[in-house]
Amino acid sequence: MDTARRIFIVLFFSMALSIFCLGNFVPAFGAEPPQTLDMKEIKNEDGIKGLTVNFFVKGKTEDVWKWIGSVEHLGKLFPAVKKVVKVKDIDANTILWNYTLETSLGTKIFNVKRTVDEKNFSVKWIRTDGDMDYYGGSWKLMASEKYPGWVDCTYSNFVNAGWYIPYFKVISTSKENAQSMVPSLRKMVAGK
Repeated sequence: MDTARRIFIVLFFSMALSIFCLGNFVPAFGAEPPQTLDMKEIKNEDGIKGLTVNFFVKGKTEDVWKWIGSVEHLGKLFPAVKKVVKVKDIDANTILWNYTLETSLGTKIFNVKRTVDEKNFSVKWIRTDGDMDYYGGSWKLMASEKYPGWVDCTYSNFVNAGWYIPYFKVISTSKENAQSMVPSLRKMVAGK
């Protein structure tokens, strides 16, 4: 009886361990992340309302980074960006840029301080002067642990266009921009 009990216990724990391991490792063997956008309206540390978008892109972090790490491709990702001109270097990782945007809110021209952290695959920007009361945001890329071969992307954008443009108009424009930007980024990384 004692031997049968031991066999039963060993089999039971072996089966439980198998189920646990299978449940934790199945994503590593071909599962793909959701292709939807996880959009949330939040406030940033300055109290400005905006949008954070989480999504996945198939590829390596470096492949996604080459499209968002510099201003060179902003017009491809965001068609409203018509012109970006370097104003000056602030330090090794920070540059002041002059942006010209053609939006549903009209033409907006302003300077943006853009700080790039290549080591951590992140970018942060903040308006320094010009049109709009506030314009800031960030990008953060991380190789997905749960979905190997995919990059977990977080894009945030916070805009206050002024008292004369209601928040619902600003946030709906931000959502539309994100919904068109993500497929464009995925195609660029895929080489399409």
